[in-house]
Amino acid sequence: MVDLDKNLKKAFILGCDGQDGRLLSKLLRQKSYEVIGLSRAKESINLELSRYISFDLLEDSFHLIEDFIRLEKPDEIYYFAAYHKSAQESDISSWEEAENSARINYLAFIKILGICEHYSPLSRILYTSSSLIYSNLGIEIQDENSNFAPNCLYSLNKVASMEAANWFKRTKNLFISVAIMYNHESALRSDKFLSKKIINQVKQYLSGDLSEIQVGDLNAITDWGYALDYVEACWHILQQENSGSYIVSSGVSRTVRDWFTCLEEIVGQTLLNRVKEDKSLLLRSKPALIGDNRKLLDSGWDPAHSFFDMVRKIYFEEI
Repeated sequence: MVDLDKNLKKAFILGCDGQDGRLLSKLLRQKSYEVIGLSRAKESINLELSRYISFDLLEDSFHLIEDFIRLEKPDEIYYFAAYHKSAQESDISSWEEAENSARINYLAFIKILGICEHYSPLSRILYTSSSLIYSNLGIEIQDENSNFAPNCLYSLNKVASMEAANWFKRTKNLFISVAIMYNHESALRSDKFLSKKIINQVKQYLSGDLSEIQVGDLNAITDWGYALDYVEACWHILQQENSGSYIVSSGVSRTVRDWFTCLEEIVGQTLLNRVKEDKSLLLRSKPALIGDNRKLLDSGWDPAHSFFDMVRKIYFEEI
């Protein structure tokens, strides 16, 4: 942990040990914030934190968070906590998972809003939603005015939280913004994500440990961006004069094939002739979702990394 300065702005990050929480913590420390993180682990892996709270949103009493917000009154609160299982599969596979999804992605957020209403009404709050709220929309490009069309309980809970945020803003006068996050990657992603699966296989192939590289579909389309740019967008959104919802995306459609085109340039070898498509690797049907990010760009957000930059940084494990 780092030394504290009583004059620092104070940020509270729920879900501080995930990719986005770790990257945001680093960014905020560079901006001279005091950063307090919350996660379920007994000890945090986030070395950028000023303080850490071990807390399980599924099990522990919210009196601890209530006391913290009442006493500390953080300037900014980032709700990065999420239950992701339904985002990886077509839907929840048990009632226990359904309950966990609702409690993490919706109910815990509502509790945070209620605590802020009573004890810290000046805190600026950011909720991270997902492009999956548009999954059944049937159009390729989405903006902040697109209709919600969730196709699983994960995205349904995200929609519910966005509607709750609007209600608390309207009736309780809280400052609550929403970042609708499209796919964003970094070297901090776990190995279960496609970005790391591709790069890990390429490294194994180049070392001679793998004879071919397998993917589900080379032509699958996704809107990918670099995670550090996206957490910078989250901070940027909370600095605006008024709260609101923002699409956080690259605005560009990319394919899995594009990853290999970049990697061929990075490693200086032909790779695509060693790639085999295996449709059985596709866990679920994924719509092509492309975010219209013009509102965020018009507000002054300026992403610093290209798609190629992102692939190169992940390959060389740069943060």
